[in-house]
Amino acid sequence: MRWAERRYQEKLIAKNATRVRKAFNVSMNGDAIAQSWAETHPAGGPVSPQMARDWARTHVIANKKPMQNALASIYADGYAFGVRVAKARLAGLKKDAKPVSVGVVDWSTWKPGNESAAALVERPGSLRSLLDSRRISIADEVINTKLNRIGTALATSLKKGYGARETAQMIDTVIDDPEAAMVIARTETARAVSVASRDRYEKDNIQQVQWVFGEEGNCDICQENADASPIGIGDTFPSGDAEPPAHPNCMCTLTPYYEDLPEEDISEEDIPEDLPEDVSLEETDLPTRESVTNNIDEADVESYMEANSVDELVSKVQNRAKNAEPAITSTMKVIADKVGADLSGLEFRLKGADSLKRKILLDAVNSFDGNLVRATQNVSDATRYTMLSNPANYMTVVDEAVGMLEKLGYKARVKNYWEMNSSYKGVNVALTSPTGEKVELQFHTPESLQVKDVIHKMYEKYRVLDANSPEALLLYKKMKEISDTLKTPPKAK
Repeated sequence: MRWAERRYQEKLIAKNATRVRKAFNVSMNGDAIAQSWAETHPAGGPVSPQMARDWARTHVIANKKPMQNALASIYADGYAFGVRVAKARLAGLKKDAKPVSVGVVDWSTWKPGNESAAALVERPGSLRSLLDSRRISIADEVINTKLNRIGTALATSLKKGYGARETAQMIDTVIDDPEAAMVIARTETARAVSVASRDRYEKDNIQQVQWVFGEEGNCDICQENADASPIGIGDTFPSGDAEPPAHPNCMCTLTPYYEDLPEEDISEEDIPEDLPEDVSLEETDLPTRESVTNNIDEADVESYMEANSVDELVSKVQNRAKNAEPAITSTMKVIADKVGADLSGLEFRLKGADSLKRKILLDAVNSFDGNLVRATQNVSDATRYTMLSNPANYMTVVDEAVGMLEKLGYKARVKNYWEMNSSYKGVNVALTSPTGEKVELQFHTPESLQVKDVIHKMYEKYRVLDANSPEALLLYKKMKEISDTLKTPPKAK
């Protein structure tokens, strides 16, 4: 059986294999292992492969944390993907339903990033057990397997009389083995997808499930599981598993079972030929919209897995902003008075909790490879101000105000959107105070501020859409048309 999501899953597995390879390379150092081995085992000495493997497991100190974090990322992405897979399958079983690739999930554009980041914090359903225990046991297992292979390589190196450099090269080949990484990625991605699917079926009150072969072919273990289908959801198949995989590289799937299950789930014509590359918005250059990468960095996952919730991070940002705000506001008032500008919207100088939470979650995925802590540390507008001046002296106000702030010890990064082909017009300054607080300062004319307020609601809708979708293109066109009615202040462009 071939589902419309198969090609996306293959892409996800390839990304996960890269995560595994990176984790192995961070966990072990071939040069250090070879040097330690050379110091205790002179070339040509009588050492059996088993003795070398015992030595490797005892003397090679492998850092297991990168692999645990890589697996956490794999499980989060796989779980988010698996929930969507289950939804598509359930919808496809409903009477008169549209083909699953048309009306339920557009696999040609869908990316799991936001849901993956949220899943790592919330740990819904069976994802919690994967994150809390499975990633630990699997990390131990794959590291021990790798150490055994390194031991075998050491025995071979010693037998052949290799020096430290040649031995290190042999070990590096074992550590950075793309085929082994692919097996781990394929197996653990399938595990997360199946666990998420089962959780979703249970939520939809599905009573029975069936084991369906993957495209790689049948095996005796999976054949027995398929023959036993359907079984009650939560029960175990003959292999002892409640869902796939039953063995390494197993690509079987868990599907809902109905008595009147249709023979064909989807036609080949409904499957997208290929998945597009990630969308970049450099040409439009909206002030806060970034292209989505969805690569949750395994080396950083632990930092926000340990947070109890995003709300906890938001609270920290708000508390720091509240403590710093009085002094910053006083400075802004003095400078605005000196340059002849008005401070507009001062009552909104502190960003609200809901806006901060949404920004942190989205930015974590869109700009910081899924790292909530880095996204939190980079929040630049928890405290924000707007200076309003007439078009005639607009750029003079900008230059003088920024100059005064720099003399006071602020660091300033100025971005002039009047110069860009953007739907937003204004000058935005990212400030860092002498004490390290990040502040956003916008400069507007009365007209540009009015236009900003008009297009803001449109932009909030636009930012969560696929940039190439008809709805997004229409929204952007409307925003651009409104923005283009503004007259550019002198020297602003």
